[in-house]
Amino acid sequence: MMYFAEELPMHWIQLENALSVLKDDSKQNILSWQSFVDLAEMLSIKEQELLPFLTYQHKIGNIIFFAEIKEYIILRPDWLVKCFRCLVCDNHPLKRNIEIVKLTDWHNLEKTGQLSDNIIDRLFEKEPDLEFGKYKTHILHVMEKFDIIVKPQLTATDNDSSLIQSSYYMPCMITTQSTSLDIIQNIFGSERSRFSSSPWLILEFEFLPLAYFNHILFYYITKYTVCEEKEGRKTLYRGKTLVNIDKTELRKICICFSKNAIALQVWKLADAKFSRYDTILEELCRKIEELKKKLSQNISYDIKAKCRNGDYANTQGRITDKELGEMCEQGRYYCREHTYTHSKNDVENTWLQYADMVRAKLNKEQDERKSTFIMENAPNKEEAQDQESVKNSLPVSVTLRKQLNIKKSTNEYNRISSCIKIGNKLVFTDYLNNRLIICNYHVDGTDIHHIPLSNKPKRIKVININTVAVCCGNNSILIINISTGSVTSTIKTSGYCSGISYNDNNLYVIIGRRKIHVMTLKGEVKRTILLPSDLITDITVDRDRLVCIDYRAIYSCSLDGKLMWMFEKDILKDLNRVTTDNGGNVYVTDGGTNNVVVVFDDGQHYTEIVTNPDGFDKPMGIYFDKRENILLVCNFDDGKASLFDVKKKPIYNEH
Repeated sequence: MMYFAEELPMHWIQLENALSVLKDDSKQNILSWQSFVDLAEMLSIKEQELLPFLTYQHKIGNIIFFAEIKEYIILRPDWLVKCFRCLVCDNHPLKRNIEIVKLTDWHNLEKTGQLSDNIIDRLFEKEPDLEFGKYKTHILHVMEKFDIIVKPQLTATDNDSSLIQSSYYMPCMITTQSTSLDIIQNIFGSERSRFSSSPWLILEFEFLPLAYFNHILFYYITKYTVCEEKEGRKTLYRGKTLVNIDKTELRKICICFSKNAIALQVWKLADAKFSRYDTILEELCRKIEELKKKLSQNISYDIKAKCRNGDYANTQGRITDKELGEMCEQGRYYCREHTYTHSKNDVENTWLQYADMVRAKLNKEQDERKSTFIMENAPNKEEAQDQESVKNSLPVSVTLRKQLNIKKSTNEYNRISSCIKIGNKLVFTDYLNNRLIICNYHVDGTDIHHIPLSNKPKRIKVININTVAVCCGNNSILIINISTGSVTSTIKTSGYCSGISYNDNNLYVIIGRRKIHVMTLKGEVKRTILLPSDLITDITVDRDRLVCIDYRAIYSCSLDGKLMWMFEKDILKDLNRVTTDNGGNVYVTDGGTNNVVVVFDDGQHYTEIVTNPDGFDKPMGIYFDKRENILLVCNFDDGKASLFDVKKKPIYNEH
């Protein structure tokens, strides 16, 4: 038992005894928050002690209580189970009530899982002695917490908002005959619009409980707006749903459930562009990881893809990223379902090219490997001081100098994966449009021009005042003269190039996620450095050390790869890029918190210097200009870039 031998406050014993007395009263099923506050006051226990106590009691299953909806405490969980059973109805006396059966609301519940206010009241009447109707509002909130029912987001066509807001959906009650994808596509498309779909993304499980799909379904229903048929019916079906990705309704996600698999496909109308396959994939995998933790179940799955016209439920034709590499010949692979070949670009450029990245982010074994490495290699240190007491002691101050928008129009889409500053020029890698974006920040970013590239640029580093090195998605590094816009040379790498840095006439190139090739500008490999994690995503080399990051930690190493310190704290959620200043301080962008975190060169003290009010949403690229002490930060997909003046603060000895 995970809570066995946990130390608890002594005065909780009085509260437990009082709770036990209340639970023994067969008529006492639910208690108001205020009543419990009054009871605690009689025991001379302060109100602020009650939330942690009740949360703990909920955690061990003794009561049902959520701090966000604390109006009531459900003393008897079995009372709530009986309440759930009223709504999750199959064969019961109400079916013999002709008036009920004739109701449209009853038909909607049986066929579509829609719970109207009226039908909830009728069903709660099945157990009049338990007074479900009296606590209806709270019960519905609790059912939402348990993902039993869900309230879909409003769509642009929902005219009667009061009616919609009073309706819930209970996916486990959707009993409509399974609707074919052809029918759903006909609802979505039309003769006058060109319809296209992505290949299938398949998460294939060894075993997938139905509850997982219901949780996934709830997630998409609450995050996105559910599409509608012409008659206004929501596109919620047994094992399928269709949601809008954005307000334009030009892009949609179709989510389907089959035996031991969750399948997902992006649908588009007209010439709508879509490039967020990595985001959609990671979003789904992260939700699965959350459920594994929430439900305390360690289920495993493979990330696979399938051709766009394939049957998602048919296991034939599903392939992983590794299988694709083994099966390809002349850019095509054999599809077992259709018994002919498809272009590998379809499944690779949408889903499979990101599978390794997402798998790396969510790999639970990484923590064990990381701990083993640190135990074997890290030097002994005294325990770090409490972070909250020192986080403001970092000797830098940051002031916003200028914010730019590097989009030429509101209709322009780009994905900025990294950035640099050379004198007055700012250079950005546009991963979506295969180009570099260059602007002069002294003229408010309006002087913008592009350098087209043959492949997707991922990272960029400064070589000299006119030359940059760009790491691309086709296992190559481009050496580019930004003054002339010409590619002066191309270096082919021996494997997937996931990061790059330049120092002292050497390129430092991350191959895969675990090692660095130190090479000349002609591509000659001089030596190999083994990194402290096999999930490394970015690197910068500064003086006699290299600093690298994975998604949750920062590593400072010597130039032979020996670990000097590691910074891993709860504040780090999803690190993207890294840079350093003249004093050895490390700056990282964190897409999980929309912040920039700066860590002092001792690897212990830190502060957060850029937050949401400064206009950051998914900060990605970051670069520190050591000549002018200017920090450049750019967002991933809204075209915004900001420059900050960084100044040193005096350090005072605390003694």
